[in-house]
Amino acid sequence: MRKLRSQSSELEQAIAGWHVEGPFLSSEPGFHGAHDPALMLDPEPEKIHQLRSLTENDALLLTLAPERKNALEAIALATSLGIKVS
Repeated sequence: MRKLRSQSSELEQAIAGWHVEGPFLSSEPGFHGAHDPALMLDPEPEKIHQLRSLTENDALLLTLAPERKNALEAIALATSLGIKVS
């Protein structure tokens, strides 16, 4: 996506950042939207670092279920890396 965006000034202006919804959502019925609940994961630090690395300094919004294992630690890490968490 970054490569595609960089090839067009219109896309560079239109795409300010990224919203990652999943895989850190709840696997409980009704709380994962259209996502396959079998693919939901607990937010591990290496995954948070990987997201930041992939998006570099772009704005990043991460949707994360607070009831997931390690969620509070992941939220603290994400915000320390400049990631907005919802």
